[in-house]
Amino acid sequence: MDSFDLILIVTGALLILVGLGLFIFGKKDGNKNYLEGFGIKLDVSNPSIILIVAGVGLLLAPRLLPANKPAMGDTSSPLQHIVTEPQQQQSEFVTEKSTGQDNTGKEPPKQQPRHFMPQGYWQLNDYQESGVALPNVQGSISFANDSEQKRSWQANLIFMDMWGNMASYSYQGQIWVDPEGRYFISLLASNDPGFIAQPRAPLELMMEQGNMLHLAYSYRGTDILMHFMQ
Repeated sequence: MDSFDLILIVTGALLILVGLGLFIFGKKDGNKNYLEGFGIKLDVSNPSIILIVAGVGLLLAPRLLPANKPAMGDTSSPLQHIVTEPQQQQSEFVTEKSTGQDNTGKEPPKQQPRHFMPQGYWQLNDYQESGVALPNVQGSISFANDSEQKRSWQANLIFMDMWGNMASYSYQGQIWVDPEGRYFISLLASNDPGFIAQPRAPLELMMEQGNMLHLAYSYRGTDILMHFMQ
């Protein structure tokens, strides 16, 4: 039952009450007027009959009208359709936008910096022991790639004394860098008769100007500094 049906029922009830009141308390006119139809004769001189009949008709009207008629002012279904679709589209747009922001806003994972590690063949440029340059030393060094943090090396050094006598020695070992970026060197094997293995020593490793490789470490209390060129 909608508001329109309720208005009809209330109006019909009021008409019936007014008609009954006029019928009971009203004065009848001497001249009677009759309304005849379908074999029924009604006295219409008193308006109470008309009011009662009209009231009954209004009371019955909601039952006679179609039950599935659209209620007056009832636009909930169309409005719901109109409002729901934009909201749904807007929510999808916001979801896609937020997803796009999430994808584009994320920074790519930063790659850890790779530490410098030499490779290939290098020619000795100068050699020092405890700060003293020894021009009578010649040689070379080569590096094999074990991993990004480790290299195996092999050096060949030629020593010449003041009388022109030469001695050639080879040395082998490794250099590596730890997770904190510190370099180390190991001297593991040599044909030098006085050689003593040194499994680990701090290493100063860098590239100087002119693509010169700088190697500095301490061996048995002696500071060794070598520069190599490719």
